[in-house]
Amino acid sequence: MSVVRPTVRSIAEKFRERRVLDARWVPALLDAAPSDKRRRVALWLLSLDSRYARTADRGSGVGRAGIPWEGLVRNLLAPSLAADMTVLELGCGPGFATREAVRHVDAVAAVDTSRGALACARAINLDPDIEYMTPEEFNRAGRTVDFAYSFTLTHDLPDDLLRGALETICRALRPGGGLLVYAGAGEPNTAGGQERAGTGAFLADVFRKDAFHREDAPARAGADQMRILRSARAAGFVDVDVTPVRLRTPGPDAGADQRILNVLTARRRDSTEKDLAGTGRDAQAESAPAP
Repeated sequence: MSVVRPTVRSIAEKFRERRVLDARWVPALLDAAPSDKRRRVALWLLSLDSRYARTADRGSGVGRAGIPWEGLVRNLLAPSLAADMTVLELGCGPGFATREAVRHVDAVAAVDTSRGALACARAINLDPDIEYMTPEEFNRAGRTVDFAYSFTLTHDLPDDLLRGALETICRALRPGGGLLVYAGAGEPNTAGGQERAGTGAFLADVFRKDAFHREDAPARAGADQMRILRSARAAGFVDVDVTPVRLRTPGPDAGADQRILNVLTARRRDSTEKDLAGTGRDAQAESAPAP
């Protein structure tokens, strides 16, 4: 037994550096697990994946700081949500934010490229008002949503894929529908953003806590913000801006422990609005000659 435990621990440490949930066998493993053990297996798989190991504690999306996703959703998303909405989450991962968001709306379409992450989400955060889908499944379904959000959209996506993802969101949104995307920590690098106060405590680990300590973090954050701004505008969004949200930890030390998170906000053009040429898109379509 003394030999087995170190061996298992060694294997687990090697897996931590990998994207375990992207392996093809993950959904099959969860399907084969007994129903009463499936959640435990999913949490174990999350603990082996370097992207989710910190946030998998107790299956609640709580990291080492012990701060839940509930505060994040309540303060950043809830002001934009309504009980009758259908919303889209792009990059849902194992569904921790999804589980909190669905409490504020009618339904959530939770989309992720990783079938393993989706399988874990179904095992951990199953809810009849959440539909977990791949991007291909979402596109085939032809869904229309009232609002869209993402906490992971800018991570590791090259420009062409980022713009493609934003175009997909824009097509899925109803005219006038809004978008919110996490755009990095620190002060925004765009003009015109108005600081919006939020209450509650937030998990720095979720937003790559090491970014606060890297020497090139400000430059990297600024470049990322400008990149998503340009991509959102190119994808057809209007009223695109990056807004700093000051997060205050409740309690006597609230003033001393403040962080700022930047969120990109935008909306799809309303069908009655005019484009830059001064003609509404619907009017353009009606006046276009028939082929």
